[in-house]
Amino acid sequence: DYTFVKLDSDLYEYRDHLLTLIASDVVSEPKLSPFGNELLYTSDSGEIFVYSFETLEEELIGRFAKEIEYISWMFDGKHIFMIQDGNLLLCDLTMDNCPVLTTEVDSDSIYIPKTKPLMVELTQEGIVMIDLRFE
Repeated sequence: DYTFVKLDSDLYEYRDHLLTLIASDVVSEPKLSPFGNELLYTSDSGEIFVYSFETLEEELIGRFAKEIEYISWMFDGKHIFMIQDGNLLLCDLTMDNCPVLTTEVDSDSIYIPKTKPLMVELTQEGIVMIDLRFE
């Protein structure tokens, strides 16, 4: 079992009765991977990190000049969603492939299930469902 705590802009791991600093200047809410072995978070300088509970190391997976408004895991644990400038992107963990899924999206208007290849967006026209199966 892993426990992580975010205090102000610092992210800690609590294990064996010790509180250990994972990272400072964390601006996003940390997102636990679907398999529970990694954390995804962003720094205040536009960097995206993945922290492994197994290796106890963080890995920088991306750096962006524009603000990252939202970040979340996809159900497969190999891709992430992020919102930047109102665009919803689906990126692999190398950040080499980040197609735009939809534009003019707000992080409060989307829902991404942790177990299904689906994204649901609430728009003024109604509910939009996006199939995320890789074929």
